[in-house]
Amino acid sequence: MEFTFKPCKIHPKHQMVLCCKKCETTICAICTTREHAGHEFLDLEECNIRIRLEQIRKIRDNVLPQSELQLQKAKETTKETKQNVDIPRSVMTEKATRIKEIVDSILTESLRELIMLLEKWIIKKKKFRNISLRCKLYTRNVHFR
Repeated sequence: MEFTFKPCKIHPKHQMVLCCKKCETTICAICTTREHAGHEFLDLEECNIRIRLEQIRKIRDNVLPQSELQLQKAKETTKETKQNVDIPRSVMTEKATRIKEIVDSILTESLRELIMLLEKWIIKKKKFRNISLRCKLYTRNVHFR
């Protein structure tokens, strides 16, 4: 442990070595017989420990509850935000589903029309082949006679 000289505020030539319990201040040995005569004293190290414990108590009693309160508020805000996002999300999902149904319906109808056109085309192609074959046969028969 490293010790450094900390002068007394009242008697700067003397080092602070005690803590006055009544005044809650650090003092030197001379202060015990003059300015703080009759008061109770603590060893400076014990005083530092008590100060640290008091700081920890204040953190526990004040800061932690505030932190827990802020955490609770953050959780509530997160929940509200999630709810605010869920509503538009469900509306968008519903609209997307409706659009998909419309697109599916249009595609289905377009495919039906395409199939009908292909079937007509195939029928016409067969008729054309048939006519073409008849013409070839007729042409052959006419040339050979």
